[in-house]
Amino acid sequence: MNSHDVQTVIILEPNHDTNQLITPQCQQFLYLLHTHFNSKRLSLLQARKDLQKRLDNGYKPGFPEETKYVRESEWKVAPPPKDIERRWIELTGPPNPKICINALNSGADVFMADFEDALSPSWLNQISGQKCLIEANLKVLKHKENGKEYSLDPNSYTVLFARTRGWHLDEAHILVNGQVMSGALFDFGIYFFHNYQVRQRMGCGGIYYYLPKLESYFEARLWNEVFLFAQKYFNVPIGTIRCTVLIETLGGGLQMEEILYELKDHIVALNSGRWDYIFSAIKLLKNHKDCVLPDRSQVTMTVPFMKAYANKLVQVCHKRGAHAIGGMSAFIPTKNKEKNDFAYNKIREDKNRECSEGFDGSWVAHPAMVKFAREIFQQYLKGQANQKHVLRYDLRVTSEDIINLKVEKPITEYGVRENISITIQYIYYWLMGQGAVGINNLMEDAATAEISRSQIWQWIRHQAKTNDGKVINIQYYQQLRDQEVSNLRQILKNINVLNKAINITNDLIQNQEMKEFLTIEAYPVLNEIYKTQQSKL
Repeated sequence: MNSHDVQTVIILEPNHDTNQLITPQCQQFLYLLHTHFNSKRLSLLQARKDLQKRLDNGYKPGFPEETKYVRESEWKVAPPPKDIERRWIELTGPPNPKICINALNSGADVFMADFEDALSPSWLNQISGQKCLIEANLKVLKHKENGKEYSLDPNSYTVLFARTRGWHLDEAHILVNGQVMSGALFDFGIYFFHNYQVRQRMGCGGIYYYLPKLESYFEARLWNEVFLFAQKYFNVPIGTIRCTVLIETLGGGLQMEEILYELKDHIVALNSGRWDYIFSAIKLLKNHKDCVLPDRSQVTMTVPFMKAYANKLVQVCHKRGAHAIGGMSAFIPTKNKEKNDFAYNKIREDKNRECSEGFDGSWVAHPAMVKFAREIFQQYLKGQANQKHVLRYDLRVTSEDIINLKVEKPITEYGVRENISITIQYIYYWLMGQGAVGINNLMEDAATAEISRSQIWQWIRHQAKTNDGKVINIQYYQQLRDQEVSNLRQILKNINVLNKAINITNDLIQNQEMKEFLTIEAYPVLNEIYKTQQSKL
């Protein structure tokens, strides 16, 4: 690339950190990623919209007929590197220094640094997050806060994964040839460029990613093309990049085997992303009256369609030689013994269920929960790294099992109120720059807000009734919203940001069409707030 080409990558808000991070050589790599893959990305996003129109008109999806040969032929994914053969407990959180240090020192098998659902994607957070992971890989990450110093334990065995943004999200601060760059390609490119050599020198098995929100095997194929391109460009072996895919969309749930097949030289696991998966099911089947769900708290992993999804994931992964990683236990510790006892009992119940279903590991949201949850897998697996030998031939999961959302549970006023409050609170904190938020003793991220707001939209669309006979319509929503907002004004002190959060929530819920992602809708508002803050410095 010549100097003219480099100039076609424009950083809209450059500063000292961006200049150090996005060097001319790094710009060149970002430029090539964009020019090679962005048009395919946009085509795939259009394919999502086309499918949504068909679904809105009554179509119900199933296992793809054209890939029957993939499901019926013999093949396996490449075996995992030694350092990720055991993944009993994984910890997740945004990539900031304090959280990274605590996570990497926690005793978890994996820490997933999340650039997507757990990160408010302000430019500051994106750049500081990448800088944090560079220092973590170099083993030099340090942090000072309130007179306390944090540093990495040199004996830590916790393995670092980076979760990129999904294909649908943009990085508004990078323009390539006048086009906004994909957030996924930006996250992938920056992390790979700065860390693949360091990880090779450190003797790691590779450079590891989590890939979110894939809705089809075509989207997995695009990631595979990106991986092959990057490895060839930097002259490193195929398989240097290894990934885990979050199955957190209904489309992904119907194409698990195909996703593994497309990424078979790079993929090591599938993960069960519960809240986003339910959100996706609501969104894709939003016009189907028989798919109206009850209170969010009632849609557990034991209801039929979620049990089918979990069973299918384990069955497919083990058939193809991949790990099956279970879902999140979002409890965070409190000073209240009764609440803590409840949380630990729920975690025990959750992880025991996953062990018995055949999962090889699972997620927790807080370092304090790692030891407790990890011991459950350690005891059940009797010290084995995984249970991929458990093939679950006893299961027969059909596409109808996966898309039959019927759950015989009620919608309650409390459930409606909780969804309204959670949505507004989460968007408020997200606009304040915080993507992972402790609410009601649970660590919430964008997935919780997505399911909360989509449920209210779905209930209004189908004029659902609460268990005490109230019709859920716009007026009912507005009545409860006003009451919840009155309570929130006592605890959320930035009135300007709170009003913006309320406006975004209203738009998401009252719009005739369900918005695709709240993070897309709120992103321009976040950037406006961030820009205003920076101008005052």
